[in-house]
Amino acid sequence: MGARVTLAAVRLLLVFAVSLLVVPPQTLADVREAKAAYERKDYPAALRQFSDAAANGDPEAEYWLGLMHMAGRGTLKEAKHAAQFFQLAAERGHALAQFQLGNLYLDGIGVKRNPSEAVKWIRKSAEQDAAPSQALLGWMYRYGAGVPVDYVEAVKWFRAAAGNGDATGKENLANMYAEGFGVETNPREAFRLYREAAEQGKLQAAYNVAVCLEHGLGTEQDLVAAYAWFRWLTLHGERDDKARGTKLQKTIEAHLKRLGARFSSDDMRRAEDLVREMELKIANPHF
Repeated sequence: MGARVTLAAVRLLLVFAVSLLVVPPQTLADVREAKAAYERKDYPAALRQFSDAAANGDPEAEYWLGLMHMAGRGTLKEAKHAAQFFQLAAERGHALAQFQLGNLYLDGIGVKRNPSEAVKWIRKSAEQDAAPSQALLGWMYRYGAGVPVDYVEAVKWFRAAAGNGDATGKENLANMYAEGFGVETNPREAFRLYREAAEQGKLQAAYNVAVCLEHGLGTEQDLVAAYAWFRWLTLHGERDDKARGTKLQKTIEAHLKRLGARFSSDDMRRAEDLVREMELKIANPHF
């Protein structure tokens, strides 16, 4: 009698077979050409070339098709189709597709809302060292979204994201140090991280930097630098989120009025010089 073939053995053979698959060179060329077409905003050509590559099982092409369907570039804006492409790429191990798919499950966009599925895919992505997923997983542990609240675990993932240069990870880790959640309170470390995140364009972090400088929290008090950060925020505070930005602007105006009343003309010139330097240094301001 022949040996019995178990389901586990079949799975092992399939995994081995998949590991031997190599993306055809033409597929790689299609993806490169598709990205070039996308960059020059020739979305129909990009869609066609990504579709050709995806037909050969390329996860990068599937991921980009997901992005194009989410944004409605070269095709109709359809979250359901985007989710299908992200799912295909995610199942092939594409970290950023896993991140996108997790977000869709978290918000119930294009798929039925499922926090457990969201955690599963975001964790898979985070474990592949994808910084946006690490920051998001930290946020989920911080606020109990799909997982129990766990400040220590939140700090772990925020720190991983920050270590990969992610501005959101830095900002959130700074909050944990400022509040003493999951770590000992450390105002200096909080300020350092807020400043790094602010210099990467994070607007709320920039506001926190200004407040720290105004009151000497975790750093030496510097009213001119504080004024400069508040002033810079007035130039960018309504980006991305107008309601949030408008609310922030009203608070900033009060800070500027209070500080400005104490300034000499020389102080004001130095502050404006700092603002000009910040404009040159900081790209892509965003919440």
